[in-house]
Amino acid sequence: MGPSQAADILTATLDQLAFGAPRSAGALTMVPLLREGASPASYLLFEQAQAEGAARVTEVSEAGRVPALQAVNDSDRPVLLVDGEQLLGAKQNRMVTVTVMIAAHGRAEIPVTCVESGRWSWRAREFRSSETAVHAGLRAAKARDAARSPRRQVDQGRVWAEVDRKSAALAAYSPSAALEDVFLSRRDQMGDAERQLTPQADQVGAVFMLGGRWGVELFNAPDAFAAFLPKAVRSWSLDALEGTVNGHAPAPEAATLLAQLKAASTSVRPGVSLGFDLVFDDPEIAGGGLIHEDGVVHLSVFGGLPATAH
Repeated sequence: MGPSQAADILTATLDQLAFGAPRSAGALTMVPLLREGASPASYLLFEQAQAEGAARVTEVSEAGRVPALQAVNDSDRPVLLVDGEQLLGAKQNRMVTVTVMIAAHGRAEIPVTCVESGRWSWRAREFRSSETAVHAGLRAAKARDAARSPRRQVDQGRVWAEVDRKSAALAAYSPSAALEDVFLSRRDQMGDAERQLTPQADQVGAVFMLGGRWGVELFNAPDAFAAFLPKAVRSWSLDALEGTVNGHAPAPEAATLLAQLKAASTSVRPGVSLGFDLVFDDPEIAGGGLIHEDGVVHLSVFGGLPATAH
């Protein structure tokens, strides 16, 4: 697949979307992205497959390697691991670096980044899916690094520094410097957003706006989006707890943002397992997605970026 074909697929996908009425929870606004008649997902999200005992993620070996994990899919359907979601356990917590689709009855070594700098010891043999994706600012920074790296590598030191900064900013102590502990310490404060920003019929994605920052989270199926939405809301809500985000200029209209995505420079490369990685090369946008069978399976992009993301 070449860049022009990938760009055409992205444009066709975005052209199929309609906008729902904006909904807000405090400083965070969600504009629903709707697609009438979208089919259910032909794949399972990792946490769904894991709950069925059909997929697992482990360290690559007894010694382990920080930037890589082994994913095994015993299901008859592909399994999707979404960029930014946290995997907990084994020798240390990680976040998924790019969205990966594992073939049915397949396996793959997946790129990850550590989000728990103070532990390198066994807690469990298999990882479990967290109820959170890392906060939006860190997802954006991670996406920028992964786009620039042929091996999808992320600046690990900068990730650890951002976890430490977020922990200090929210006065959340973690004995192992784990980002998950920061989320758990503020879970009650994020509850209103989770209750108010819920999916509606035919919703396959959303534009999130927080101060002058924005992001697009898009799936090809309403059930997949509905399953991931709580993680996306928590990701943005953790950033919303820092009052500094409110001082920026407002984000553009949602329609303007989608037009910006269609006009942005993109590239494409073979995916980790199934499909192709779509990468945004635009200096004002960080993010990417996964294209499989001539369609966008998942897309996550960020704009109006804070200093952390550059």
